[in-house]
Order: sequence, then structure tokens, then C-alpha cells
Amino acid sequence: MRKKYSRRALSTIAAAIVLFSITPASAETDLESRIQMLEQELKLLKEHALHQVRHDQELAATPKKKGFSTLPGWSAGYRYNLNADDKSATRIRLFLKRKSIVGNVIKLAWERRTGHIPNFFRTGTIDGNSLNKWGTIYLEQEFKF
Repeated sequence: MRKKYSRRALSTIAAAIVLFSITPASAETDLESRIQMLEQELKLLKEHALHQVRHDQELAATPKKKGFSTLPGWSAGYRYNLNADDKSATRIRLFLKRKSIVGNVIKLAWERRTGHIPNFFRTGTIDGNSLNKWGTIYLEQEFKF
């Protein structure tokens, strides 16, 4: 931005020099009034450039709001725990999470043993272990301070 305004100021000065070279030497009164007018225009250009630079600095220096790493609102997800030793003990967990603007969290989850195939609605047994159980329901709440 500064380069742009410095180039504009240099071009204005160059235009003033060209005007001085074109103007005849006998017109001293006109020349003095033109010099004053050009000085006023140059002063206005400098003020405008300084104002623009200050405005750009203010925009760049706006303090960032302190916040949290995630946005507030609802989210959903799952966790699949594959038990490599005993595949019949493999579990899947579904959850809903609500995060407030201040960072407090409420999470509702349902976890059920599914065996190595992640199917919530599968019934029966795997290696003598029953899959007919409802599972576990969780309600978690977290407060930020």
C-alpha cells in the first residue's frame, strides 16, 4: 500500500515539474498561484495516504478474540474399539455432542458390544457370548473455567 501512495506522490511531483516547464517565465503570478495550489494538493494527498496507512494498520492490529478450538453447536460421531485379542469384545459407540459458546459440553452416547462386525442390531451369539444386550448409555457434561 505504501508503495502505491509513494508512487502516486512521485507522479504528482513529476506532473508539477512538467507544468512548471510548460508555463512561460513571464507569468510569475500565475506560477505562484499554481505552486500554492499544487502544494495544497500535495498536502491533501499526503494526508489521504497517512489516513489510509493508519486505517490499514488498525485493520491489521485488531485483537483476535480468545476462544476455543472448535465452533459451538451440535456434532455427532462414533468410536469403534476393535479388540484384537477377543473379537467378540469389540465395541462401537455412537454419540451426540452439544458445545456452547463459552465452551461447556454435553455429550450423550450409546455403546454396545458388537463383535468384530460393527452392526448395532445384530443379535445372537459369537463364540458363546450373547449380543442381545442393550449396551451402555452415557451422559457426560463438561464445564470450562
